[in-house]
Amino acid sequence: MKISSKLPQFNKENALIIVAGVFEADFYLASAGEINKAAGFEFDKVKYENEKNIYLKAVPGTGVRGGLSYDNDYQKIAAKEFAKNFGEVFDKNLKASNIDGVYILAPDKVINQIPEMLPVPLKEKIKFSKEGHYLKAHPFEIIEIVKEV
Repeated sequence: MKISSKLPQFNKENALIIVAGVFEADFYLASAGEINKAAGFEFDKVKYENEKNIYLKAVPGTGVRGGLSYDNDYQKIAAKEFAKNFGEVFDKNLKASNIDGVYILAPDKVINQIPEMLPVPLKEKIKFSKEGHYLKAHPFEIIEIVKEV
């Protein structure tokens, strides 16, 4: 997609813009006046948001009692799933790309984890990161945010 002339054109760099949420991420490559979605992933958040365990307990004289227990480990499991998907998609689609700068837009829950998921040479190329929810934003809106650098 051709970038509007009112926005940065990324003529002197090949930029990787990572727009992430807690359960999904999109990867955009911007250079020479164009921005294109290079890859992305999303996994089933319902599975992780509603993880519950049923427990039963034998009570003498009254029989069996039970209930639901919310498992707090689902957040850890979801974080592992995010990291796994991130790594697989990055390796498959972006590993061979020549990237000069990395820009990260993500919510506070994952923004600090994303640099750890990147290859070491790219960690040094992070130019900008901003907390927030930008997954549904148009690529031009994303460039508008990145323009703050």
